[in-house]
Formats: sequence, structure tokens, C-alpha cells
Amino acid sequence: MSLGILVSLSASAYADRPVTGYVDVGPSDGDILEPGTHGDTRLIFLNRCAGGCTISPGSEDSRYNRSSIISSTIQMPAYPYGDESWNAVVTCVQNMFEEFDLVITDVDPGTTPHFEAIVSGTPGDAGFGPDTGGVAPGTCGVIGNSMNYTFAEVWGDNPQRICEVIAQETGHTFGMDHQLLCEDPMTYLGGCGKKSFQNASAQCGEDTPRGCNCGGSTQNSHERLEFVFGPAPPTPPAVSIVEPSDGAQVRGGFTVLVDASDNNTVTEVRLVVNGMPSGTLITEPYIFNTPGGLADGPVAIQAMATDNRGDTTTRTINVTLDNSCSSDDDCGGSQICVGSRCEIPPGGEGGLGSECEGTDDCMSGQCGTVGDESLCTADCDPAADGSCPDGFACLSTESGGGACWPSADGGGATTGGCGVGTASGRSGGGGGGAALALVFAVAALRRRRR
Repeated sequence: MSLGILVSLSASAYADRPVTGYVDVGPSDGDILEPGTHGDTRLIFLNRCAGGCTISPGSEDSRYNRSSIISSTIQMPAYPYGDESWNAVVTCVQNMFEEFDLVITDVDPGTTPHFEAIVSGTPGDAGFGPDTGGVAPGTCGVIGNSMNYTFAEVWGDNPQRICEVIAQETGHTFGMDHQLLCEDPMTYLGGCGKKSFQNASAQCGEDTPRGCNCGGSTQNSHERLEFVFGPAPPTPPAVSIVEPSDGAQVRGGFTVLVDASDNNTVTEVRLVVNGMPSGTLITEPYIFNTPGGLADGPVAIQAMATDNRGDTTTRTINVTLDNSCSSDDDCGGSQICVGSRCEIPPGGEGGLGSECEGTDDCMSGQCGTVGDESLCTADCDPAADGSCPDGFACLSTESGGGACWPSADGGGATTGGCGVGTASGRSGGGGGGAALALVFAVAALRRRRR
């Protein structure tokens, strides 16, 4: 049974719908394959007609630019909206068919067997009436080496809409009818967002229910495509950690640069440091700040990339964190030596004296609270001079250690104390990891994570 005659509806009257049609080609007008088979054809060629396309009438055969639904030789112009728009169309169609064992390309396969979607021009260029948004040959089987048309100039520079029309026209060449399921590209219905092939049975029809032209009253487009072509083999994304290198020695506050790619779309990249989630990014560049307060020694870094099918790939490296120092020279130009440990200087994000809501906000891993003020601190020794930088004093803590805190006079002694401690002048020496009696709250990552 064939799908029927040309359907032509006004694109302006259905502004929210991919409006398309199909033409009865009959078994003699193309290489009609039985349902459930596709020969050697797994390739869909998206043809933007760069430089123009010449297509001749005749038995359906994309390999030789012959189309069974045109009445004379036609010249189709190039896709009119530029490379950025075209690339968005290609990516969308790839995503649309990703769950099935098909390959989507915009590189001309020549005489290699393929399905072909012409994406350009107006219906008048192909000899159809002005209200036709797209058209394809149709039958109840799969038409090998078929050609279909999406008239891009009807839809304007709208890659998503053009993509959905391509999906519907291509679906007709695979033996699919229109159906009343708004979320599916085989529908005329609109107003429900982006479409994708739905694994759900839906009644056939354009605006009202009718029997399906190939029998029955419902159609499942996802089931049909999987039946014909099979499910796509898993194609997990690729991911690598570009910086730092595996085995590198790093200082606190180092960043991690991740590279991730996929045959279709990377939806997110996550970073895990020493088993703790340390940020998620959904767009490039994938550059992460590592959390403060990491202990010197081995640090395990994991980058996990996930694609739009939910497949995830993980890459792990190990580095060594060494923040020990005896002078600022040991820390490089961007950090200072505080209590024998390299720290971000005052005024830097996560550095001494910056506001914090939890330990992860501070490179030192210490967020101290005095009264209603919470600031990043670092260890120091109240009994020795020179540990805290200018503008900070070493305040004694309940545990017997000390912590650098902004001084009242901007450069020396202060009063009060951390929790129950008493004030001291600036001092040197190591504090031995003293935790302030002022509160060190463990909080979710905030400012310093990207």
C-alpha cells in the first residue's frame, strides 16, 4: 500500500508546524525495500547544494541525482543562510537520528548508496506550489537511494525548524506517515518545543485522527526506525585532561583544563578532586578552579564527560600538591609564603582576608568567623615574628595555634581574639594546622568553583 498523493499545506497558516507532503511513487518508481530492511544504505546525506544542484526526473536514485517526484530537470540554489546556520542544521539532524544505526553527513558520498535530503530553495524551484514546505517520495517500505526536499527559504533562517522538516521528509522515505504527537517530527502539530522521535504509539493524521495509510490506526516512529536500522552502537564521548599533566607537581589554587568531544554533543563535563565533586560545566572552555584546603601530597583528578545520550567517559590523572615554602620566592609570582605554606595573597579570590561561607571558598581550607564576619585565614605561630603578611596579625586560638586575621591598625596588633584567644602581634613560624575556635564551616562550593 502506498502513502498517497501530494499533500500541500500553507506554511503561513501553520506557522508553528513543519508542513510537508509526500508523493506516491509506487514500487516501480524507486528501489523499494521491504520493511525491516535497508540494503547497504545507512547514510543520510544532507545536501546544501553549494554551487547549485542539478536534479533530473526518473527512477529514484540519489547516486545519480534522479528524483521520481519531479516532472523536469530542476536547478536548486545553494542553502542561503550561511555556514553557522548550516552547521546548526547538521548538528540538529545528527542528534535527531543518533539513537539509530545511521550516519548523517554533509559530505557528498558520490555513488555510494545513500539517502539524500536536498535543503535549499523554494518549492517553485522544484516545480511545486508555493504553499509546500517540503516533499518526499513515499511508500510503505523503505526507498533505497531516495531523495527528499526541504525548501529552506519557506522556513527562514531557523535551523531547528529546518531540521524537523528534514526529519519528517526523510521519515516518509522510510515508510512513515504523519501522526498526532506534537513532540515527534512526523507531526503537523506545534507549540510543544523541540521535536524528537518518540517511543510512543500515536494516532495517524494531520489535524484529526485517521487510519494510517499503511494499515492500523497508530504509528511509533522510534520503534519503526529501530526496526529498520537497529539501535546505534554506543559512541561515548572522548575526554582528556590537558593541564596539569599526569604526575605533575602543583601548587594550591591550580586550574584544570579539560578537552571533551563527541560525535554529536557533549552535554556536561564534571571535575572530581580526591573523590569530591568540584564543579560542572556545560559549555567550553572546560576550565575548573580546584578547591582550597587540599592537603599536600597526592591528588587524584577525574574529568567526566557526558553526551546527549547519557554515555559517560572518565579520565583520571594523579598530581602531587606541594605548598611548602620558606619565602615568597618559593611560591612564584602569584602567591605568597604564609606560615611555610604558599597562599593566595590578600585581595585575591580565596586569599587571606577574603569573605567566605565555608572552607571550600579559601585556598587555605580555613574559613574563620569572628562575630558576624567570616574571612579566609591561614596558620601562623603567635610566638614568632613574620608569619602573617602586612595588614594581618596572628591571633591565638583555643587549640594553642594561631591564625592570620586582618589587624585593626592595618599593620600590627589587634584586640579581641579568635574565639577565646587573645591578640598577638604579627608573628612567624608554623601554626601546625591550628583550627580556629572561630568557626570552620564545611559548606558547598561557591565562588571559587566554576
